[in-house]
Amino acid sequence: HCAGDLVCDGGVCGAAKVLALGSLCDPVEQDTGCGTMVCSWSDTVAAPICTAPGEIGAACMVMGGDCAADLTCKAGDPGTITGLCAKRSEVGETCQPSSAAASVWESCVPGAVCLSDGGAQPFAEGICAALAPLGAACATSIVCKGLDVWCAGGDLGATGVCSLLPGAGEACAPEPLPPAPPHMRCSVGLDCDPTSGLCSALALDPLAGEPCMGTCGGGLTCYGGLCTAPLGIGVECALGLGEAAGPCGAGLICNPILHVCAPACP
Repeated sequence: HCAGDLVCDGGVCGAAKVLALGSLCDPVEQDTGCGTMVCSWSDTVAAPICTAPGEIGAACMVMGGDCAADLTCKAGDPGTITGLCAKRSEVGETCQPSSAAASVWESCVPGAVCLSDGGAQPFAEGICAALAPLGAACATSIVCKGLDVWCAGGDLGATGVCSLLPGAGEACAPEPLPPAPPHMRCSVGLDCDPTSGLCSALALDPLAGEPCMGTCGGGLTCYGGLCTAPLGIGVECALGLGEAAGPCGAGLICNPILHVCAPACP
């Protein structure tokens, strides 16, 4: 990590470099280099570029990051990847995550989540509900506010209470449904030891198939909570964490049309 507004570039901390409009960018990086612009896919090019944030009514790609920060990309039909930038629904208003890869938070204002009768489900129309604080009643962990919080006693059809995830040396939280990586059963930075059933510190450099929180050893990439090898050119890839395939290797991007890894530059 770097101090203040500095960013890590090739292992060295320095001032952030702002790319020009239309420059190629990497939407996976925390700092895309686009400054006040957004790093988004375009339906006319095969790679993400820096572009002005879309306002209400502008064409966009679902989960593409095309819209202004207070807007969301709403698809005309569930499952489609294109739509229009629109206002996020307020608490109490109807909502509908527009794709299987789209976050259930995406269609609601910050601090709210889209809940249907079946919980937080892609495609299912629901109502935006405010995130619940510690001690509040809950039916699923996704409504609890905070990284280290889960719905103790919930997630299995019963009403639970938003509680802190177990700390070091404490028994791991029960396996959620659907199953999740072990690090999601303990406080941030901890892992569930499968032998003892207790929360313990994560390994510094987890290897292939092991749970991770951003760092992996052996040149691997942390993707979807697990260490995986970056994909090579021509290999099927994923545009979002909801897909099964992993991320492309250095210098490659996931072609949004063909869904295979391709060189970032023509």
